Amino acid sequence: MRRIVFYLGLVGVLLLLPARNSYYGSDPFLGPVDAQSILENGSIYLDEYLKRDAIEYKNLFHIIQLPDGHFINKYPDGVSLLQVPFVAIARYVFGMDMTRIRDNKRFQKVMAILIYLLLFWIFYRISLHFLDERIGAIVSFLFIWGSSIVGSNTLALWSHLFMILFASAVLWQIVRYEYGKGFNPYLMGIMLFLVFFVRPTGALFIISVFIYLLLKVRDLKVILKVALISFLLLLAFFGYNYLVYGSILEPYYMSGTEFLGYGLRNAYCMMTSPSRGLLPFNPFLIVVLPAVVFVWKRLPREIAISLTVWIASLVLFIAFFWRIWWGGWAYGPRLLSELMPGFFILTLLVLKHYRRMLGWFIALAIAGFFINSINGLQNPYTFIPWHRIVDSAPDEVKPWFYCSWDANQILASPYTNEMMRMRIERLKGEAGK
Repeated sequence: MRRIVFYLGLVGVLLLLPARNSYYGSDPFLGPVDAQSILENGSIYLDEYLKRDAIEYKNLFHIIQLPDGHFINKYPDGVSLLQVPFVAIARYVFGMDMTRIRDNKRFQKVMAILIYLLLFWIFYRISLHFLDERIGAIVSFLFIWGSSIVGSNTLALWSHLFMILFASAVLWQIVRYEYGKGFNPYLMGIMLFLVFFVRPTGALFIISVFIYLLLKVRDLKVILKVALISFLLLLAFFGYNYLVYGSILEPYYMSGTEFLGYGLRNAYCMMTSPSRGLLPFNPFLIVVLPAVVFVWKRLPREIAISLTVWIASLVLFIAFFWRIWWGGWAYGPRLLSELMPGFFILTLLVLKHYRRMLGWFIALAIAGFFINSINGLQNPYTFIPWHRIVDSAPDEVKPWFYCSWDANQILASPYTNEMMRMRIERLKGEAGK
């Protein structure tokens, strides 16, 4: 039966290799460069490369200067540090140079494919606790390739992708424990730390996991072991930050937030917008989420509560405290894509207790496959042309415009993009610009 897992994994590779759309040059570009700088210059500072004008990619708006004059990539160091051993192989075995656009893109593509394959294997192993092997493999494949896991993390090493991987590993341990097998508290502690190490919003996931442990495990010694290993690694992380930045947290983790009084409107947009909405880009959730309500009493109480806390807290945090709720240049709801492992668990619970939903899930996941794995990977009009047009909207209307049906990324085409451009021109005229 493992043969079906191999073939479905192969299909995923064949989908990713020829993908036309790419976000290599955006936020993830400097991660491999950071890793190479550590290997070559002994520091995550990019001073040497900038001094020699060694980085081919010239749109370096993600580089910031520290008060002491050093230049760094503003995004989490955790993503860069985790790439060091892999960049070492690429650099010293295959002669690749991460400061070169071509090599950087190739490295990110290979790494993203490997992570997706590992994620597929973890999802499949989780599914075996709920479904038989064949159905579990199919559901796992359709969930990944028919969701924002693929669409919003297209072929690049986003911090979201790493968080999805580590959060899935933690949830796999929880599911194993829920269905009669133990878990390694030290391994769970390491995985929880890595969730925060690559993305600060991982703190919300960590809180939800400890809620589960307190409600379900109740063994204080086990919980303390998980907490201790996480805390010791966190102290080491603080120490690293202090040596590099002179504070216990790097600049990205201290990014300012402000309360937004229109957060409920943002939450509505995050759910329904055809440019960034969770439901339009993950259509199977249209039936899965209502079904959770009907099977709620049959769900493991501790899992249901912890997942609800995680999902609700992240959505509300982004909606009420993050002005750019749409997530910048991406495809679909990238900022919510890290919730997908939680939605996968809820999907499996629904399918286990309500098997008649399987047909609906497969049909809508296939629709999601065309939205994310076909349109998201292959339609060039959803990428640079669409973003350039939307970004030309006046700043005062941009948050509202992303929520409107005029900014429809799913249906991006020469015709719809032109209609969107004309709508923006009318908005500029109304604003007197």
